[in-house]
Amino acid sequence: MGMLDPQGCTWRLPALLSPPDAEKTPGYWNKGARRRLELALALQPAAQRAKNIILFMGDGMGLSTMSAARIYKGQLAGASGEESVLAMETFPHMALAKTYTIDRQVPDSAGTGTAYLCGVKANAKTLGLSGAAVYGKCHTTFGNEVDSVLHRARLAGKSVGIVTTTRVQHASPGAAYAHSASRSWYADANMPKEALQDGCKDIAYQLVHNTDINVILGGGRMYMTPRQTPDPEYPEDPDQNGTRKDGRNLIAEWLSAKQGARYVWDKKGLDAVKDDSVSHLMGRSITGCFLPSPVAMLPPPLSGGSTDPSIVEMTEKAIRILRRNPKGFFLFVEGGRIDHGHHSGRAKQALMEAVMLDRAVARAGELTSPADTLTVVTADHSHVFTFGGSTPRGNSIFGLAPKKAKDKRAYTSILYGNGPGYSIRDGARPAASLPAAEDKDYRQQAAVPLETETHSGEDVVVLAQGPMAHLFHGVQEQHYIAHTMAYAACLEPYATEPGCRAARRASHGPRCSPQPLLALLALCMAALTGRAEEENPSFWYKQAAAAIDASFNIQPRIHEAKNLIIFLGDGFGVPSITATRILKAQQQGKLGPETPLALDAFPYMALSKTYNVDRHVPDSAGTGTAYLCGVKGNYKTIGVSAAARYGECSTTFGNEVISVMERARKAVYGLTWTQKQPVRTQRPWLVWWGGAGGHHCPPSPPSLPSTVQFDYQPQAAVPLESETHGGEDVAILAKGPMAHLFHGVQEQTYVAHAMAYAACIEPYTDCRQRNSGPGTRGAPLALLLPALLLHLFR
Repeated sequence: MGMLDPQGCTWRLPALLSPPDAEKTPGYWNKGARRRLELALALQPAAQRAKNIILFMGDGMGLSTMSAARIYKGQLAGASGEESVLAMETFPHMALAKTYTIDRQVPDSAGTGTAYLCGVKANAKTLGLSGAAVYGKCHTTFGNEVDSVLHRARLAGKSVGIVTTTRVQHASPGAAYAHSASRSWYADANMPKEALQDGCKDIAYQLVHNTDINVILGGGRMYMTPRQTPDPEYPEDPDQNGTRKDGRNLIAEWLSAKQGARYVWDKKGLDAVKDDSVSHLMGRSITGCFLPSPVAMLPPPLSGGSTDPSIVEMTEKAIRILRRNPKGFFLFVEGGRIDHGHHSGRAKQALMEAVMLDRAVARAGELTSPADTLTVVTADHSHVFTFGGSTPRGNSIFGLAPKKAKDKRAYTSILYGNGPGYSIRDGARPAASLPAAEDKDYRQQAAVPLETETHSGEDVVVLAQGPMAHLFHGVQEQHYIAHTMAYAACLEPYATEPGCRAARRASHGPRCSPQPLLALLALCMAALTGRAEEENPSFWYKQAAAAIDASFNIQPRIHEAKNLIIFLGDGFGVPSITATRILKAQQQGKLGPETPLALDAFPYMALSKTYNVDRHVPDSAGTGTAYLCGVKGNYKTIGVSAAARYGECSTTFGNEVISVMERARKAVYGLTWTQKQPVRTQRPWLVWWGGAGGHHCPPSPPSLPSTVQFDYQPQAAVPLESETHGGEDVAILAKGPMAHLFHGVQEQTYVAHAMAYAACIEPYTDCRQRNSGPGTRGAPLALLLPALLLHLFR
């Protein structure tokens, strides 16, 4: 069995594992889907206000990383992995967030941090400033500051904290308290002379002086002390000395200004802190047993893993201190080394951190209650990380694809679109091998040679539970996250909304952020009218407030669906959705990311797990059997349970499973299904392109700019005859009767069962309790379900 040791380095996976035999029976999947439907039917929105808010942010934890982390977690526990469940995946409410910054199609962590913490989209590499601020130009800071949810929570009397596995001055945590025209101004020594002369303050200074933060746990203490000050842990290492030119010891200043404050720098010191006697805690540590990247942004290394607390331990300590406040708390927790692992092209390091972040989510759930705590899990952006290769079920997530490439060399299931993993030796791509590919320092191969792997621009997932968590739904702009958290906890600009306290605090001190929105406005059009409008914070405030208003107008339609329409984009994964959105807009002469697709307007969203019973990375036959017949099958088999084996006709008989389409025909025409008949040779599913039925070549695309060739093939990391499917989850978007049943993370079989339930089709023919109820007036007759399946990484 694999071992997950957060303090050591024993991260070995077992050999290839087989799925349980129960999965080969239809009853296994039918019973599981029925249980999930019962949970969905019992789910009720928690309309009370949140006393506490916890925001978990996996830096770079895109959908492919989440799916791979789930598999890794399961394999570490001795299972095949695909069927495993992350703690964050148990959250009932979900949305997709569009991550672009005002000036970048593919964002960075500073601009995205400003969005999800401050509620305003900004320019890349700027922190806590509106889009009117210019990167690197100090004088554009003043008057363009925007305040974070953390800052607003503190003004409301709540305790606040930051936990991160990277430096606390880094872009993601920095957006919680700093206003800086450059994310790199960690200390005054990192700032240009003119910025200091213009009056700008470094990020470390702002950490101590901007907001009264109760708990600060993370790295970066060298930016807090004067130049040449020896580090308390590494006094013999000059690279760890303080860097400040102004001679200030910000740690000492912070301690002297806070009654009941403590400063620690290792696990022993953190464990010694008494939760009931400390009001303020600052600590610096590095989590885990690895150094994910050689780049300069990394915190200094440690000689041993056991001297430092894990993200789980830091999260627990923060909650125990913060929850003593009767007014509640806001806590921001960042798994920052997911990003570092990906940038270095070392997928195992990224997934190790993702698994540990999920453990922190689980521990937080044990220490808090969803009755008064809104917990949100999301990412700031994704990475050009994918896993495919038609690998069998139970294959190590870091293992090899079953077939060799065109160059007769082996390759790993995990690959990168670019990064330091690109390698040509003696004129050829080196072959991947085991056990080397299982090592935490192994770099997966990349298509394009870069010193550091890059972010990617697709949407990221938002998962939520607790008060007002149901407001996270559909496809939203990323700044919506901050507004929804503020609304849930009655923070500005929503402190006067119904259900909140009538009066705000009398004095909040000097503020540079724009005037709060006093009333919810009509829903804004998503398409932008110009860059200048985006630079005004009120543009984003109004847009988010209108989206919240629209969320309250969404009522579940609990009556029977007369019609069912399923739109299936074969290979239409989340990166393809985002890229399609951009292409659609650019063909209309617009910037791109801000323009919605028609499916973006669907109010309900879920993720589905796409694996086949026998394959880690699925094909369209096995997945079609799942989402249309409600039973997972084997690779390349259609309309039969997993007891049927590919290519063996005799295994067909007695293992047939009936599709929703066939059940719908039976319900309308009184047709019967004869189990003695073999499965028909035609596929029991249809793919629609532009509303046309059947399998068709796509129509000729609209004319593209002359610089873009329609048949151009981007570079690939591994030479194959045909690019392979990916193994990550896919998005489901739905509207109409019973569309609210699509929520959270589900097995792909759930799609068929939810559709059957909505239309009172076997085995869910008892509709007597669903013919009337709230939300039925004016409801559409059709359940429109775009099932976006089988992501193809292109």
